[in-house]
Amino acid sequence: MKELSIAIELTAKEYILLELFLKNPNRLLSRQYIAENAWDISFDTEHQRN
Repeated sequence: MKELSIAIELTAKEYILLELFLKNPNRLLSRQYIAENAWDISFDTEHQRN
C-alpha cells in the first residue's frame, strides 16, 4: 500500500474546524457547539431578549 502525502493550505478558521472535527470522531456536532467552539459565540439561553 502506498502512502500519499499531500500538503494543503488552510485558513486559521479552517484549521480550527478541522481540529474540532478530528477531536470528536463519530459524534454529531450541533451548530451551537461548533459556533461556541470555533467562533467563540455564546448561546446563553437563560438570558434571551423578548
